[in-house]
Amino acid sequence: MKHAAIMTVMILSLALSCTVFEPASPQLVDLLPRETDVPGWLMGGRESIAAGDIKKENRLYAIFGAEGYAREVFHSISDQSVTTLVEIVKFPTSFHCFGLFSFERGFDTVFFESGEDYYITQKGMFIWKGDYYIKITSSAGTMSMVKGYSVFGSAVSGAIGSLAKEIKLPSYVYTFSDNYSTGDLVYYIQGHRLLPGSEKIFVRKKIVFDEPSYVFFSRYDSHASASEIYGRMLGVADPGYIVTKEGNLQMNFRQGDGERLVFMAVYKDYIFGVLNAADPTKGQRIMARLYADISGYYK
Repeated sequence: MKHAAIMTVMILSLALSCTVFEPASPQLVDLLPRETDVPGWLMGGRESIAAGDIKKENRLYAIFGAEGYAREVFHSISDQSVTTLVEIVKFPTSFHCFGLFSFERGFDTVFFESGEDYYITQKGMFIWKGDYYIKITSSAGTMSMVKGYSVFGSAVSGAIGSLAKEIKLPSYVYTFSDNYSTGDLVYYIQGHRLLPGSEKIFVRKKIVFDEPSYVFFSRYDSHASASEIYGRMLGVADPGYIVTKEGNLQMNFRQGDGERLVFMAVYKDYIFGVLNAADPTKGQRIMARLYADISGYYK
C-alpha cells in the first residue's frame, strides 16, 4: 500500500513537472529575425501590436481579419539610411491570410519571382505561409535588394516552421480554374468597384474563347442568401442593369470600364459573371461557358 502511494506521488510529480516546464508557444514578435539571421543588417526596433490596435495601425489588415501583428525595422550596415521593414501578420485561418495575400498581389504586379505562396517584386517579398502573412519591404526598392528579401523571408519562414496551419482553401475557391491554381485569383472581401453592393467576391484572370477575361464568382451558404445579395447588387447599380437571356440562363449586364460590359447571373448558391466583356454577344457567350462550368459542379 505504501509502495503504491509512493508511485502515485511520483507519477503526479512527473506530470506536474512536465506541465510546468512545457515550453510556451513563442510570441509573434519572437518570430522576427535577429541580426545573426540577416548579416549586414542592424536591428532598429521591434514591436508587437495588440489585437485591438491593429485597425489603427493598418486598416487593411483588420478588414481581412488579422488577429496578431508584429514588425521590426532593420538598418543596412553599409548605408543606415536604407531600411527594411519586416512584418508578420497572424490570421485565424489560411483562408483569411490568402485573402490579404491575393489582394495585395493584385493583377498588375510585375514579379521578379513568384509561386503559389510567395512573390518578389522590386518593392519587396510577400509570403503566404498558412495562417501567417510575411511582408518584407525596403526603402531602397532596388534590384540589389531582391536577393536580400529572400534572406529575410527564409529567416522568418524558418522561425514560424510548423507553427503555421496547413494551407487549405475551400474547394470552391478554385472555381473557373483550369489548373487548380490561385496564382491568377484575387479576393475582394469588401466587394469589387464594378459590382456595387457586392461582397466577398473572387476575381480570376483567364482566357475565355481567346478573350483575356476577368471572371468573378462568390458562393454563399444558400440560394436564398445568394439571391438576396444579387437583388441588392441590381438595386444599387447606377447605371442600372439590362436583362438578357442565353438558353436557360437569365443574366444582367451594364456598362463597365470604358466600352466594356459587366455581366452577371445567379445560379443556386453562386453569383458569377465577367467584368470586361467586349460586347453583348461576347458577354452572353462567356456567361454561357461559365454557367456550364458551374452547373457541372452539381452533377
